[in-house]
Amino acid sequence: KRGETGVIACTAGVVPDHRLAFNMRMFPPLEPSMASIEPSPGEVCEGALYTLTRDGYEALWQSEGGGMERPGYEEVSVPVSVDGTIVQAVTLRAAPWMRLRRDAPPSARYKELIVQGAVELGLSDAYVSMLSALPAASPSPALRALATAHGVVAVLLLRLSAALGAPWARRVLAPVRAACYALLRAQASSRAEA
Repeated sequence: KRGETGVIACTAGVVPDHRLAFNMRMFPPLEPSMASIEPSPGEVCEGALYTLTRDGYEALWQSEGGGMERPGYEEVSVPVSVDGTIVQAVTLRAAPWMRLRRDAPPSARYKELIVQGAVELGLSDAYVSMLSALPAASPSPALRALATAHGVVAVLLLRLSAALGAPWARRVLAPVRAACYALLRAQASSRAEA
């Protein structure tokens, strides 16, 4: 299974003065955002603290895009409280160029994985409730169709950009992605008000 190679130990931990963020830009509206961590005084981010072998960490870093010319995550050191003891740990935060200005709702699929993991790890009931209450993206059939078309065109533009040495081609669809994020945020906030 992904993430199990090289695992020496895993335990629940709490990172003080940080929050779980969904601000890593992905593929709206199907997978609008991925998890990250952000400094936030007074808040806590509960999660899993893994002790990995060197090869295990390298495999994890590579699976999260660490081998790319411009990785989507950056490694940051954070204090983690484990049973009252503070340890320093490395975690992954969305890189500035991938970071959204505001969180976007995760997909329902991704949110469910996070909630299930929190329950299995035994995170606090309050934290699991907070995770369960997060809005999730559930795009309409029209938005799904737009996303599918966007994906096909994006791959073609990426290949064209590489073949022609034309980096501008990768930015052509930025307005479409921005519109998808705006629609998802509006849909999530209207659900939260209901």
